[in-house]
Amino acid sequence: MAKKLSQLLAVVLGTAILSGLVFWHNHAAKAGSLQVLCSAAAEVCESWRQDYQALTGQQIAMTRLPTYEAINRMRLFKEKPEFDVWQGGPLEGYVEAQNQGLLQTYQPKDAAAVNPQWRDPKHQWTGIYLGILCFCVNTAVLQKLQVAPPQDWSDLLNPRLRAQISMSAPTSSGTAFNMVATQIERLGHEDAAFAYLRSLDANILQYTKSGVAPANIAARGEVAVGLAFDSHCERSKKTHGAPLRSIYPRSGTGYEVGGVALVKGSQHQKTARAYIDYAVSLRSQSQAMQIGIKQYPTRLDSKHTREFLASKKHLIHLNPQHWAAQRDHLIARYRNEMRGIEDVNVQ
Repeated sequence: MAKKLSQLLAVVLGTAILSGLVFWHNHAAKAGSLQVLCSAAAEVCESWRQDYQALTGQQIAMTRLPTYEAINRMRLFKEKPEFDVWQGGPLEGYVEAQNQGLLQTYQPKDAAAVNPQWRDPKHQWTGIYLGILCFCVNTAVLQKLQVAPPQDWSDLLNPRLRAQISMSAPTSSGTAFNMVATQIERLGHEDAAFAYLRSLDANILQYTKSGVAPANIAARGEVAVGLAFDSHCERSKKTHGAPLRSIYPRSGTGYEVGGVALVKGSQHQKTARAYIDYAVSLRSQSQAMQIGIKQYPTRLDSKHTREFLASKKHLIHLNPQHWAAQRDHLIARYRNEMRGIEDVNVQ
């Protein structure tokens, strides 16, 4: 018990800064600066901030929160919004925020360049990046366990991987909700998906708040597999110098479309719209690749987007409107059926 608590404390301390437990504001931001709420990886959020400030001279204050914590924060301050722009996190969350009246209509200048299935026809959100759900495996840990790298979802049920998998919680993380929806699409029925998830639950060491954390936990060798988007896995590999590898399940896997939106009631409408124009631009959408993070653009005039669409990774498209409507029901069921989901205290 003491060993488990000490491991948990190490995880909390080790992941706090990079995954967003610590909120940061731009060091030079002044009162009245543009306020951006960011649900992407911390390094990507920071690269956007720095690039936009270098491009325009406009000061930005930025706060990072996981997707559904970001929605809760916006809802809490709906009558007097703290933020002007929400950037990052999967589109299912943006549809939910839209349904709660938290977003404001704005059509970015280059919206037409974005694949139509990744932007809202009512212009309340626009997709700005793509990431593929993968097994972020630590090959050194697997070698010690004498377990072959998992190639498909069923391989994660191997009893030798007990307490060797880290996953974020769908209650707070868009990454994890994407994973749950992926199982339902892949298996064709909710009951079949939850039977799989219950079996997988036996091998989960811990549920984390942020979808970024499982890759970091795998990078530190605390588990063999982290369930994460490939951009998070590549980022952790680079940050920690760890023997990580992104494996794409043979039977199919989901993918994230990260969004950007104008927060309803923004106090800085003009600068917020200019920032959203930047977020949709090819320059902004190329930032992650430039800092070594595998995050694909959504613009059809990007070669990386065309590579993504031509991918042979059996990608499963998740309709954001459909899954946003299903979320409350699925989260309630997940809470009821998974043993450790309420003990989520690691970012």
